[in-house]
Amino acid sequence: MQRLFLLCLTLCILGGCAMSAVSPNEAFDPAFAYVAGRTTFFGEKVEFRNLDDGDNTKLVIDRNKNYPLYKVSPGKYYATEVNHGNFMYGVKMSPFQAEAGKINYIGDLSITLHGKGIILINPQNEHVTAKAAIKKKYPALAPNVEEIFVYSPLMRKIYTLD
Repeated sequence: MQRLFLLCLTLCILGGCAMSAVSPNEAFDPAFAYVAGRTTFFGEKVEFRNLDDGDNTKLVIDRNKNYPLYKVSPGKYYATEVNHGNFMYGVKMSPFQAEAGKINYIGDLSITLHGKGIILINPQNEHVTAKAAIKKKYPALAPNVEEIFVYSPLMRKIYTLD
């Protein structure tokens, strides 16, 4: 059992751990930032990392109608991988700022491929839908959502693959 734990820990450190969503009744911790968002189509996902502090934790945003919340260290997060259908692209683009003590809604992310090797991530502001889903799924946070919810969109950016 100890060997299995050490193997899992090693893989997590080397490959980067994926964040899991906050549990519905978890108490709010103002020292952390909370991130919500989703992609607009099934089969799409965007992986983010806080590259400024060397954090190897992966924050993966995908198509989820319930807007799961992820508890992360405050800072600037960059898209480092974009999955579109059956294709994966390694990138460093479209940062957003995760503010401590806030629910940072990064938008509903539309991913478009234009021609050969050009990716566009376009955030759409569906904050009313996001707030309603968060209030429903996270009853412990529901009374405070209006005060702590901020729209922290990705910078809309075109990335050209080499």
